Amino acid sequence: MQSGINKGTTTRLILMTIILFSVVWSLAEAQNYGIMWLDMSTVPIDGTVPSGSVFNLPGYGNVMITYTSTLTPLPWHGQYPDAQNGWLPYGGHTYSWTTFDHLSQTNFTFSEVTYTVTYTFQGSIGPVPSGMLALGVYGLGRINEPDPDLISTITVYNNGTHIGDWDLLYNAISGKDFGPTSVTGNNPFVLQNSLTGSGQPGAPEFNTDLAVILIDDNVNTLTLNVNHIGQDGFGFNVGLVDTLDAWMQDVDPCDNGNEPDPCPTGTYMWVSEDIRITHYPTVGGVFPSQHENPTAYENNYVYVKLRNRGNVPVTGDLKVYWADASSGLSWNATAETFATSPSGLIGSQLVTVPETAPREVIAMFPWTPSAAGHVCALARFVSNADPMAQDEIADVRLNTWRNNNIVWKNLLVVYPCLAAPPDGDVFLVRNVKPSITIIDLELNAMGGGGGVPFTDSGTVEVALTQEMFDNWMGAGAQGEGITVDPVTATILLTGPMARIQGIPMAGDEAQPVEMFFALNEDGAPACQRFVVSQYSDGQADPDGGVTFEFRYTTESEIPTLTEWGIIIFTVLLLGWMAWAIVRRRNKATVGF
Repeated sequence: MQSGINKGTTTRLILMTIILFSVVWSLAEAQNYGIMWLDMSTVPIDGTVPSGSVFNLPGYGNVMITYTSTLTPLPWHGQYPDAQNGWLPYGGHTYSWTTFDHLSQTNFTFSEVTYTVTYTFQGSIGPVPSGMLALGVYGLGRINEPDPDLISTITVYNNGTHIGDWDLLYNAISGKDFGPTSVTGNNPFVLQNSLTGSGQPGAPEFNTDLAVILIDDNVNTLTLNVNHIGQDGFGFNVGLVDTLDAWMQDVDPCDNGNEPDPCPTGTYMWVSEDIRITHYPTVGGVFPSQHENPTAYENNYVYVKLRNRGNVPVTGDLKVYWADASSGLSWNATAETFATSPSGLIGSQLVTVPETAPREVIAMFPWTPSAAGHVCALARFVSNADPMAQDEIADVRLNTWRNNNIVWKNLLVVYPCLAAPPDGDVFLVRNVKPSITIIDLELNAMGGGGGVPFTDSGTVEVALTQEMFDNWMGAGAQGEGITVDPVTATILLTGPMARIQGIPMAGDEAQPVEMFFALNEDGAPACQRFVVSQYSDGQADPDGGVTFEFRYTTESEIPTLTEWGIIIFTVLLLGWMAWAIVRRRNKATVGF
């Protein structure tokens, strides 16, 4: 008699556990997306659909159908039994639907005709976002014998993804069978029957299964350009995909939420307006109308705006981090924190973003910075239901560009009661690559108050470490818009746009750089912005950067509260003295 579990049983149990874990894990990651097709029930089945008819797209609103077809009969409301209650697997997810209405059209002639069918989306939310619109088409015919290349096609001048065909099965009553759909190209893409043959009515080469295509563009109108061969009939419709897509905006207005970020090459990724800071909480928790520089050692309030461009609610953790300034930040994807130090988590909140207006949630995080200086803030939305589009890596800029769940904002933490940053504000220049890299620094002083560059009313000096300065000098000391003092290892900007080029840095090397801002006697416009961007090996996109925002005022520009008190007291005193003198004179006149 044997007690316990033998080795074979143990091995099988371990394997079963691994398999079960894998299944559970894959189910946790997979999503079931519903497709809600345009509801055409206001017209009876087989009833004519006039051009200009408006129907409801569930979850979106009104959609108008117009067409140029003059075939008889005109297009009508169809509903094929086997097209109902369908589902398709794609990309690890499942897309399913219940009712599939469609616009039907048959060419009873023996001639080939062309026409267009256009869907115009009139809902209050505007264009249907990329990936949320589905196109369904079935029944396309093709004849190669005896007349070659008679093919019904639908051409769409958009980008699309064919997620598959729903098998309509052989219908024994009608004798119809269906073949696979061929979808080729992109912008335009073309649908047609993929089979060849005699094209006898009912044969699979004369009917296609229900093809479903996701439109990969933001859509105001969708036009089907139809080439319709004789004796062929088919149907089509549009549907809204039940999607959840929370997002934050990198740069306004070029970032529309698509992944990767559609903004032009070279766009700064660290200036998001979806992160703003105030010194006091806003009334009602609304998103601040303006950003304020956070104050060291005092309470500040970080506000993050998280949006929803999908049509179902999204729940997840909204996390906000800080790190000391660096033009080459690094991220630890495993630990989900900055790899650079010092850094930390400002806060995390579980939030749900609604799918109805205002389709956004505002989260507030109290924060008391422990020191003044330049700081990078990063907001991440972490959700199993809405995962990152691409896995995060060490490169913070690429993570932000690739994923609409991440935004980045550079901040200047100021000392209390100071009107300007202290001399010697420091940030890090970090080689984000593991090997020797040539680093260029771009110094942009164009963002001066009132459009006047700061260098018109002040001076900017850049101080490199001695090691960094010597390496740069040894590599040829390349640059534009600068003068160099080799004794102090400092660089003075001579114009509003300057470059320090060709700095060799070892893999993962980091060096502190100091910035000195000095105001001329003539003063400067109040609001200042100064941007430093880092580029590696001559690439067009920056690795990252830092933005200095600060305010300069002079004593003569804005009186203090004490000065205002003295001014008001003096005015009142002079007024009283004038009144007393006039009153005394009046009394003297009356006395005579």
